[in-house]
Amino acid sequence: MINDYECYIVEIKYTYDPIADALSIHVVDDAEYDKTISFNNNILLDFDKNDRPVALEILDARKLLNVNIRSLKRIVSIDLQVEVNDKEIIVKCNLQVPIDGGNQLRSNDYTIDNYMNLPPMKIELVTA
Repeated sequence: MINDYECYIVEIKYTYDPIADALSIHVVDDAEYDKTISFNNNILLDFDKNDRPVALEILDARKLLNVNIRSLKRIVSIDLQVEVNDKEIIVKCNLQVPIDGGNQLRSNDYTIDNYMNLPPMKIELVTA
């Protein structure tokens, strides 16, 4: 426990559906889904029965992340950080994607009120 937060590092994998233009980032271990928080119509964060984040779905991914289909199919690495405090839920999503012969970082942050009163935590979800 650090600064009154539970801290975890969890391995994740991803799938990209080019027809739906949906990027799904989810934990490798089986998790029992419980609820979804919608940051907006395009960002969905799923939690398990222990109130731990288990998946992030980004709809309209090409536009939101400013990358093409080919790059989304070949993501090099993902670092997803979720912080919950008494007031808000903060998601920081960092993707390394292949663009123009090199790898580029795409960073997006999303914040919403903690209206579900989830317990404070910091969790980092990373690709292996």
